[in-house]
Amino acid sequence: MAKGMNVSEGTVSKVVKRMLNMHLCKLQKRHGLNYAQKKARVKKCGRLQDCAANGEHLRMLFMTEKLFTVEQSYNSQNVRVFARTSDAAKEAERTVSRSVRTASVMVWAGMSATGRTPLIFVEKGAKINTVFYLEEVLKKELLPWSREHFKVFKVGTQV
Repeated sequence: MAKGMNVSEGTVSKVVKRMLNMHLCKLQKRHGLNYAQKKARVKKCGRLQDCAANGEHLRMLFMTEKLFTVEQSYNSQNVRVFARTSDAAKEAERTVSRSVRTASVMVWAGMSATGRTPLIFVEKGAKINTVFYLEEVLKKELLPWSREHFKVFKVGTQV
């Protein structure tokens, strides 16, 4: 843009920042949703609003799971070793090992307006499918917690 107007890049930058009050922003990542998915989300949001209007949101339990990898974090721009030579750096543990199958742990958690569930850790190598999820997570852990926590417990499906 600066070359086309025959001015310096610094001048264009100053005009954009000071006079137009604009800033550089990174592009944001979003889910690529098609029309049917957008329509389904609008429908779910409407049901959530209805639940909130009736006060049911106070007894609603939101759950999520996350797979954590247990591996040393590494960023080549930020992790440096001071050394006079490359050989000296190797002696100073300059290498970071990577493996294809890293150690990991799956954690489930739930949260409501009035409290949070205890964390549920899944053993390494467990086959996570519908049966495992129903028996090990919902029936053994979350159902007893929900009955104790909410007193009046109503089982429902995802909104």
